[in-house]
Amino acid sequence: MLTVSRAVVQVNPKFHPDGVRFLVKPYPKDKEYRRFKLSQQLVEKLAAHIDARQLRDDDLLFTMTRQDAPPSPLRVLPRPG
Repeated sequence: MLTVSRAVVQVNPKFHPDGVRFLVKPYPKDKEYRRFKLSQQLVEKLAAHIDARQLRDDDLLFTMTRQDAPPSPLRVLPRPG
């Protein structure tokens, strides 16, 4: 069983009490825990993911790197000539 008991929100460091990028909230959405039954296959994949990245208890399980970020909005350029 997977229990979601906290939510992580990315904020501007100037708005965080400790001046960091992430704020950990003690409860998700409507302040209720969420529980999910996971298949053995998914548990094994998550364990491999955790081992490969050497994640610790307080690390984020999944993160978004700059290359994963959505592309910049397209700009309309004037027609040449």
